[in-house]
Amino acid sequence: MDTWPEGYVELLRRPDRSYCNERYLVLRAIGVDARTVFDDGAFALIVPAEQALHSANELIQYDAEDRSPPASIEPLPQRGSGLYGLALYAVCLLLVAILQRQHFFSANWLEIGALDVEQLRQGEWWRLITALTLHLDTAHLLGNLVVGGVFAVFLGRLLGDGLAWFCILLAASAGNAMDALLQADHFAAAGASTAVFATLGLLCGYSWRLRQASRVRWALRWAPLVGGVVLLAWFGTGDQKTDIVAHLTGFLAGTGLGALLPGLLAGKLASPGLQRALGMLTLVVVTGAWLLALTHSAQR
Repeated sequence: MDTWPEGYVELLRRPDRSYCNERYLVLRAIGVDARTVFDDGAFALIVPAEQALHSANELIQYDAEDRSPPASIEPLPQRGSGLYGLALYAVCLLLVAILQRQHFFSANWLEIGALDVEQLRQGEWWRLITALTLHLDTAHLLGNLVVGGVFAVFLGRLLGDGLAWFCILLAASAGNAMDALLQADHFAAAGASTAVFATLGLLCGYSWRLRQASRVRWALRWAPLVGGVVLLAWFGTGDQKTDIVAHLTGFLAGTGLGALLPGLLAGKLASPGLQRALGMLTLVVVTGAWLLALTHSAQR
């Protein structure tokens, strides 16, 4: 015997209450006065008779969408191997470490190249770059080589080696600049950690921006940024000697720049010739910064 109000008709009947409740919520969301009732050992979804046809069409569309496979995550396009940039990164850090320890050119490399905020504010802007190649000890150097190398290989594959390392240098220098603005005059730091987290930020910002144009679920679109923040928290904190502010500013600078890159890569920035040119420019900028540091030190 029907147990629902007068003027209502049965739209579907299932022994599973959750099935009816799910479709009840769908109909209520579009303004249908649907109800779920228990009748004769099963659950029935009932609606006003004048809304029955409209409700049936809505549920047919809902069930069709529910059965459709989720949009697949397409792999991001790759523009390089990442290995050439990794080799140059390792050679650069190891070479500076040797020169630093041997006091080549009778210079204290750490003193003339570290991110000394007081000296930076007096015009020694090259410290934004030279500080990225210095390390306080072997453990510090090896940590940045390993973690930074892994991030850099992934970025080199996505952007191409030349563009990747040019962007890393740009974002890391910007991260150092922001760090210096937030620190006191007596503050000094050195290390490639800012570049490491700038690389992570570039990966996250670039991947996130590309995912926004896809049809995947929102959780997958935002996953690169969420994952980046988790890795920043995991690797970016340490003891009292760790410059956490530089890690954060490097990550923020990298994320911002990475989010801009998809539009730029639609043009000539993806060409092999420009990739090589940007790679050479990166080496020239780093070398030039050190020449300025050494020249300025010799003139004192």
